[in-house]
Amino acid sequence: MENKLNLDILLENIDGIAYRCLNDKHWTMLFMTSGVERILGYKAEEFINNKELSFSDIYHPEDITRVWNEVQMAIDNKTFFTIEYRIKHKKGHYIYVWEQGIGIYENDELVALEGYICDITIRKLTEMEL
Repeated sequence: MENKLNLDILLENIDGIAYRCLNDKHWTMLFMTSGVERILGYKAEEFINNKELSFSDIYHPEDITRVWNEVQMAIDNKTFFTIEYRIKHKKGHYIYVWEQGIGIYENDELVALEGYICDITIRKLTEMEL
């Protein structure tokens, strides 16, 4: 019980978003930490089971296919995926994020993806200036 409480506290205080989602075209979120509100302005509940919108709804249109393909390639190889892409903040502007995740399997069947997303906008804008 104490270990779960410690894990919950840790997850809610990281500077990013920890998540568990389905490997579908909507990236249907099953779990998200409250970091989504700090980074993107949305509440986690808005995404859980696509209650108000799906995570794919806020991807930059130019990044959707690339992100899907990179994640599927990692799943095929049963490896971590690490990707950078743009995502729409609730206020309407795009930010750059870095994501790392991996497929979760039960009896060799993919059941979900788990990972971490963080804001890298300042780094990306600095890189573009150089």
